[in-house]
Amino acid sequence: MFGRNIKTHIDLLHPNLHEHVTRKQTAQKIQHNKHAVDRDISVGDDVFVRNFSLHGGKWLPGLVVECTGPLSYKGHRPRSLSVDSDPKDNSVQEQITSPSQQRIAEEETRESSHDSGREKESTQSGGGGVEPMVTSETITYRTHELGLPITVDEYLTTVRAKLELKFPHAQLLPGAEKLIRHLHKNQIPIAVATGSDKWGFARKTEAHAELFSLFHHAVCASDDPDVKHGKPEPDCFLVCAHRFPDHPKPDKVLVLEDAPNGAEAGLRAGMHVVWVPDPRAEQSSLFGRVDQILDSLEKFVPEKFGLPPYNKS
Repeated sequence: MFGRNIKTHIDLLHPNLHEHVTRKQTAQKIQHNKHAVDRDISVGDDVFVRNFSLHGGKWLPGLVVECTGPLSYKGHRPRSLSVDSDPKDNSVQEQITSPSQQRIAEEETRESSHDSGREKESTQSGGGGVEPMVTSETITYRTHELGLPITVDEYLTTVRAKLELKFPHAQLLPGAEKLIRHLHKNQIPIAVATGSDKWGFARKTEAHAELFSLFHHAVCASDDPDVKHGKPEPDCFLVCAHRFPDHPKPDKVLVLEDAPNGAEAGLRAGMHVVWVPDPRAEQSSLFGRVDQILDSLEKFVPEKFGLPPYNKS
């Protein structure tokens, strides 16, 4: 299944990689890379890929744009892998896909690589999701381990240029705007907790600036000094909750999350969790642990969590 899924994506995007896929090269790559990436993967993470037919096995940088996870380099192989090649220099970038990470957006990364909309909202009966953080130290470590002839600045410049084109096109997921405006109108404190840095968050939300102005605050985990660890650790949720004026206790916070790691982080924070997963996500690990699993924010019933019902707003 792993090999077939990869072959389907690669044949569509870069036929020259056919032999690379059918000879187990990709499985070797993932096993090799797990030593450099000791945590789960989500949209927005940087990864590496080898293209044996074009580069003789050289590792090249790539970006996770979509996941069919949960994905991890701890023994779990991705169910789906897509490869994007640059026709100008034939460099190949791996784009693994996750049910993400960080979901108020409607078209994320399925076909156009828009990770942008996966911002999470948090309220005092609500919380936000967290994306894994990628630091300069992480990039330095990976490039050193893999022998990549690229600096941190070169890597970040390449990735940021791609994101600059994609992030501003994020659209809202069904039910998201209705819920945000409803909570704000009823004076329910809400905030965003995202694994993005401030630059990425600004690009992702620029088309929806008025709507996002309704949030009390936003925590951008990647460059927030108070957030020490990304999901599935609870740091981002706890920091986000603490920044409300009345510093609500964790059991008074509701997390609306779409990523498995984010839902796990909410649980570790001691908060209530409503999970709205990508339909392709593996869900068994969270069954019976989160408060509710929904297939759409349109099905969220506020009064089940002590919030004002829609018909009284």
